[in-house]
Amino acid sequence: MEVTLPVMVEELLKEVQKAFQEMLQVPAGLLLALKYVFSLTALPALDLVDQCSVTLVMSPSGRTVYQVLRSSIKLYTCCYSCHFYTCPSDSLVCKHILAVYLSRGMPGAARLRQAAEQYLPALAESKREFSPE
Repeated sequence: MEVTLPVMVEELLKEVQKAFQEMLQVPAGLLLALKYVFSLTALPALDLVDQCSVTLVMSPSGRTVYQVLRSSIKLYTCCYSCHFYTCPSDSLVCKHILAVYLSRGMPGAARLRQAAEQYLPALAESKREFSPE
């Protein structure tokens, strides 16, 4: 089951993607909109993207998960299609999943790594259910 974000959030992320693809940067107005919508999560998420902390892990069959590295020691796993993440935050959108959403719209922002099929489920070491794409 794919999780959808509120329409306003989806539209904002599309605008960020469009602006980045056209200008290779995000204009100040859209940065302010991100700050307004995501509050305290926006700046840390953008910082994670700037630091190239997002990695797209892809299996040979095409299943994917994202990994977000925080402070070079802590790794969080995020599954885009079902809004799953291993971050202990109880917020709807933590900085890690927001960094994933942002990096999906910014070509080259997420590093790509190939992984064996059996490796993907092991990435989600959490009590929450893991639903691969």
